Amino acid sequence: MSYMMLEHRFATIHAASLHHIMSNRTRFILGKISGQLQSTTTTALAHNLPRFHPRRVSAIHLIASQKKII
Repeated sequence: MSYMMLEHRFATIHAASLHHIMSNRTRFILGKISGQLQSTTTTALAHNLPRFHPRRVSAIHLIASQKKII
């Protein structure tokens, strides 16, 4: 298996696990924010959420970039 395929597979699994560990409350908040700030970049969105744990901020980046915000 090529490095690129391994990297893609890892990214997919990682995204799924990050999505799984995020609480329903977090997803609800993100859904509301994404609805209100559609023109805002994900970077700006993440920086406006200092109360989130850094791991969750990276989850925000990952999920928002894949357009899977629920």
